[in-house]
Amino acid sequence: MAIIVSTSKQEKVFSGKDVINVGTNPNCDFILELGFDVLLTLQYNNADNKCVIMNTFQSDKVLFKGQPVKRVEVGNVCKLMFAGSDEFVSIKTVSYTHLTLPTKLE
Repeated sequence: MAIIVSTSKQEKVFSGKDVINVGTNPNCDFILELGFDVLLTLQYNNADNKCVIMNTFQSDKVLFKGQPVKRVEVGNVCKLMFAGSDEFVSIKTVSYTHLTLPTKLE
């Protein structure tokens, strides 16, 4: 299973990683550029084939379907918005059979 994290500016594929930190801290696996601090912890559960997204800082600016969210479970795709910003983060879980790999590595 792979997890694809994307924003309006970047996209990154994570494979073989059960916990991914997405946020404004430079030590995060995926860095967001927002005017406020945010930390989302993504935890993939192989048994359920789902990804749990936790709003670690409990920020009211993290929105799911227009409402502040502390935790959300993702089956295959989820889009979170940020209050006061046009930025978003999209999380998609895909099986390896759905990934297109390059035929030639450079």
